Amino acid sequence: MCRRPYSIRYPVVEFLTALFFVVVGRFAQNSSELIFLLIFTTLSLALLVVDLEFKILPDVLTLSQGILVFLYILSLPSPGLYTHIFWGFLSFLFFLAIYLVTRRRGMGFGDVKLSFVLGALLGYPGILVWLFISFCSGAFVGVFLLILGKAGLKHEIAFGPFLLVGAWVTYIWGEGILGMYSNF
Repeated sequence: MCRRPYSIRYPVVEFLTALFFVVVGRFAQNSSELIFLLIFTTLSLALLVVDLEFKILPDVLTLSQGILVFLYILSLPSPGLYTHIFWGFLSFLFFLAIYLVTRRRGMGFGDVKLSFVLGALLGYPGILVWLFISFCSGAFVGVFLLILGKAGLKHEIAFGPFLLVGAWVTYIWGEGILGMYSNF
């Protein structure tokens, strides 16, 4: 027995996983979507935790999520595959432009690769909701950390978690969010 204290991270991750699984279970339309969402959520949480802790998005996790998303969009009615890949590619180009213009200081290349996967999953118009949620939540947390003195202007903040949570929220509630926006 090792007698080292457990990090608070373990119960927090376990709780969030259970909470997200409950939401996914209530949202999924059928068993194949349930399986997809459970695996997608698990991979997203793994990417989120690793990016928060180490500021990297491991290729093996991003690629695994990419394969999962590709298999899922293959099941969509035609021409779903091509339109989703098109929006993933546009997302990739958008994030690549940010990456290049900021000379790699605005975000890491892991975020650029992840943007292809998440953009392909969400397609249009979901990609617009996702980008809005991701950038607004990232800006809010960044300003909050600046105000608290926990971060400075030169301090790196992992952006992957905002992309992942934004994509998850968009997949689950994106149509409702778009409906609220169009009614506004």
